[in-house]
Amino acid sequence: SLSSTNPNKCFLRTNQNQQVTEEYMQYGSKTCQLSRENALDTFFDTFGGETGNGGRENFTAEYVEAITTAIEAEDLFYAGLYKEAKNMVEDLWAKYPNGTNVWGSIMGQAGKHGEKSADPYPLIRMVEDMASFRLAGNIPASPKYRATITVVLARAQTVLPTSWDDFDLELGGMKQNAGVSKVVGFNDHMIDDNHKVIRDSLITWIAYIENAVAQGNIDFDLKVIEADDTVKCDFSLEEPGKTGKFRINCGYPFDDVMENLPEDVIADTHWYFMAYPYIPKELVNYPDFQGLKDFDNINAAWGGTGGCCGGKAMWFGNEMGWTGENTDNLLGDFRYFTEVETRLWWATLQQHELYHYLFGLYPEFGLEATGHMWFDRSRWPADFVGLYEKDYFHEALYKRLLTAPIPPYEKILQKDVRMMSDVDPILEDKGMVG
Repeated sequence: SLSSTNPNKCFLRTNQNQQVTEEYMQYGSKTCQLSRENALDTFFDTFGGETGNGGRENFTAEYVEAITTAIEAEDLFYAGLYKEAKNMVEDLWAKYPNGTNVWGSIMGQAGKHGEKSADPYPLIRMVEDMASFRLAGNIPASPKYRATITVVLARAQTVLPTSWDDFDLELGGMKQNAGVSKVVGFNDHMIDDNHKVIRDSLITWIAYIENAVAQGNIDFDLKVIEADDTVKCDFSLEEPGKTGKFRINCGYPFDDVMENLPEDVIADTHWYFMAYPYIPKELVNYPDFQGLKDFDNINAAWGGTGGCCGGKAMWFGNEMGWTGENTDNLLGDFRYFTEVETRLWWATLQQHELYHYLFGLYPEFGLEATGHMWFDRSRWPADFVGLYEKDYFHEALYKRLLTAPIPPYEKILQKDVRMMSDVDPILEDKGMVG
């Protein structure tokens, strides 16, 4: 039955014998008591404050529409309602045309309310491309290839500084016999519920590759393993002779872990993710480091693209990209992401990292002749339209990669790929180019 106080709420009756007293029923999307919590309601309530309309009043109408479309269209896609998903996106494009300046102001709203600074545009473009493939009718009867993506979780061995005096000012590194040796583990959110946060983060990235990129010819299986070996992470001053800023190097390509994986894992895996703990969380009780901020004072670049294990692709980063962030980047003020933030952020991040990899497969097109060249609009191919990074990726996929003599599904599982090495400390404020 409907809620008497909220038209978008209903209550599940325990059985059909209960008397129905409502004079009418409404049809459509409802949230019932005991139903799964509505992700959008949680997001807007968390960051909207006491402004009415479930917190939505604290956001621009355009931003609310864009986020709502991104999440609801994605849900429709997973429900198998591909036409409805695409129609929802096209209705939004009709109001706010994709690839135009109107999206600059919408993207600019991201992060202004305390939420993770990841806008909805990437996810919308991904869902549109996935739904378009499903509606085109050229779906193979069965995938040509099956492949495994393995996420490797490795604890970190380090020596923690307890004050700035533990650093050698001349050399920049830690003094001998200074600091506290420790093996740092993950926050519970990385491990809980069979690593649910990892699976939730990667589901649409995998679906995008399976549908839009591989055109139904690859079926991926995702596995998560916890390594016995640890990565070795070293502290050093950002600049020798100066305290106040430090960096942490965790030893890419992590051979101590990746080359010691079980033989069956190495044999079965086609792509890797490598995740390790966010080590600065261990410093919050030391007075010298209180008040430090990520990126301003702490260089712990959390994500990047590379290779390992005989030339296989590997994406890597610390747990902060998966689970949450320090509010205002302040060390010790950690919070977990809401579901909506996770879905928007991982669409932003992993589409970016994926195309580093894809462009390395097709060097003949010059799509990344130099790193991140798509942020300079003057360097786009003449036949590419749009303004933003995700427009560039969309154009590259449909105007180059899918029309290449060898399609992506025949290339993306190969080893020894030429890739533009990429370590991104942060991907904020890079959406618009030109």
